[in-house]
Amino acid sequence: MKNLNLDKQSTDDFVHKLEIALKERRETRYWLRLLIATELMPEELLLPISGEVN
Repeated sequence: MKNLNLDKQSTDDFVHKLEIALKERRETRYWLRLLIATELMPEELLLPISGEVN
């Protein structure tokens, strides 16, 4: 029974970490788009990075 509890905890922890990663992805995409839209950085420099978060 103890092993099942550890498996559930591991699954819950994994799901939680995935949710955090998805939130970070959304935030990164937002900031990259903002940098491009405001022309604070050249789009050519940000496009390769943008491709990684899409």
